[in-house]
Amino acid sequence: FPSHDRTWGFLAQSLPLAASAVVVGLALRVDQFILQTCRPGPEVGYYLAVVRLFETANILIPSLLAVLLPDLARWRHLAEEEYQQKMVRLYTLTYQWGFFAAGVLSLVAPLVIPILFGDSFRASIPIFMIYAFTFPSFVIGNIRAMDFVVRDQNIHHLTVILFLIPIQVPLCWWMTAWAGPVGLALAMVAVTFISTTRYRDWE
Repeated sequence: FPSHDRTWGFLAQSLPLAASAVVVGLALRVDQFILQTCRPGPEVGYYLAVVRLFETANILIPSLLAVLLPDLARWRHLAEEEYQQKMVRLYTLTYQWGFFAAGVLSLVAPLVIPILFGDSFRASIPIFMIYAFTFPSFVIGNIRAMDFVVRDQNIHHLTVILFLIPIQVPLCWWMTAWAGPVGLALAMVAVTFISTTRYRDWE
């Protein structure tokens, strides 16, 4: 049987990760709750159609990025400065390719939305074109989460989310009241970008 200290150490490491998963799930629903409250009606359906597409992609992202874990673990044995340099380069390349991919997705939105949902969902096209730019930040967020795991700093992932919610709620509410689902999509781009830049480095 594992010792008491070892069991407690395992729980202390895993509980922040589990709590982060719960809080992330709730945070990803805040925008939808705000839209349903401020603008009930067909606009909710147009927004949710887009969100569901990206949620499907975000389920696959952690699985695809898992191939980076061995590299991150190996880099962790390097000097701290060299490790940070490699992580900065990884973040930079991810942002560059992520924004390129978001731009491509935005351009093909007028073709993709009618094919997937029909002409009745053309109102989802501008939402999709904007929401696509959350993609780079979601990828970066997953890489950062793995970085926290490698460095045994799982509590930082939870801290980032908790600090972000007071920004997310008023910003999403104001943008939704101002411009409906298009404004909400803009707010989500801003929120995800802030979460992966302003709160990227925790020591």
